[in-house]
Amino acid sequence: MRVVHRGFDRLELAIESNASPKLTEALQEAKDRAEQEGRALPITYGGVDLDIQPHGGGGYRYLLRGGLMDASFAIKKPNPRDPWGIRVMVGSEFLATLGLGHARRYIEATLARLGVRFGPQHVSIGRADFCVDVLAPGFELVPKQFVMHSHANRADHMDEM
Repeated sequence: MRVVHRGFDRLELAIESNASPKLTEALQEAKDRAEQEGRALPITYGGVDLDIQPHGGGGYRYLLRGGLMDASFAIKKPNPRDPWGIRVMVGSEFLATLGLGHARRYIEATLARLGVRFGPQHVSIGRADFCVDVLAPGFELVPKQFVMHSHANRADHMDEM
């Protein structure tokens, strides 16, 4: 068995900061237009080009995607009782090709251009997936050796070779 690649596959960060009133106003106007058209629309703010979705999700009012390799930004309507107002998601393509360090610099630069103020103490890892790709000649998948929840339905889909 040989390790072909290893590294982070997905990273989600929660940011302890809220969008400024100016950013919130721009996001709401763009979201209203996206809702009227029923599709994601481009928005430029602070030199950052993203697409805003016509809907929110997961407790976030504004969902933005785009930029470098489709990083995603979820932003809540500002609420002083909930300071964790921003979530950033970076996927496997970004992390595999550019690395974790570049992802960190990109996130910091993008949020700064959006006018979001935060420091390292205001960042919490919400999710981090790590993958290992291996080349294993002679590996044989044996479905009976898998352990799964008692309520799971087992269905093997194996073709004879």
